[in-house]
Amino acid sequence: MDESLSTSSSRCFQNFIYNVSAIDLGFCDPRFTWTNKRVGWANIRERLDRGICNVDWQSLFPKAGVKHLTAPNSDHLPILLDTNMEVCSGPRPFQFEVMWVRDNSSKEVVQKAWDIPVEGSQSSKLVQKCQNVRKELISWNKLVFGFAKSRIQEIEELICKVQSLDPSQENLEMEASLNLELNE
Repeated sequence: MDESLSTSSSRCFQNFIYNVSAIDLGFCDPRFTWTNKRVGWANIRERLDRGICNVDWQSLFPKAGVKHLTAPNSDHLPILLDTNMEVCSGPRPFQFEVMWVRDNSSKEVVQKAWDIPVEGSQSSKLVQKCQNVRKELISWNKLVFGFAKSRIQEIEELICKVQSLDPSQENLEMEASLNLELNE
């Protein structure tokens, strides 16, 4: 396929994903959904197939996930969208956090990662640059925000406990303080 056509199609698909605020649902092993079935160094494997959704759909099906099934006689693995999937050990999909934009240093982290020199075709360079940004943002997030998700869960649990108590002035102030911290 012509690389410019491939890049154009890829850009169009990426714009679609962005415009609908799509979220990759992740997957359970095996890691790849396609292989060229060649042997040794000539073997290429890719994760071409994926399940995506928007936030509204994910709120309706919070346990949804994608399973990669087996198909020994095919170069593609079928995928199964399970709306009530048990937690699997597959890698957690990368998700850009809105809170990162609120920190002025995030732009610098992205720019620095993007500026790392890479080689290859235009599409390969794009993939490598995105991987660099992902890796740097994950490291930066741990350094700057610590483990925000666990803190958010902790605050939500505290709010739930405080809400179950008598609505005294002290408890209402505690709830307001926790909500303020959660919204930051």
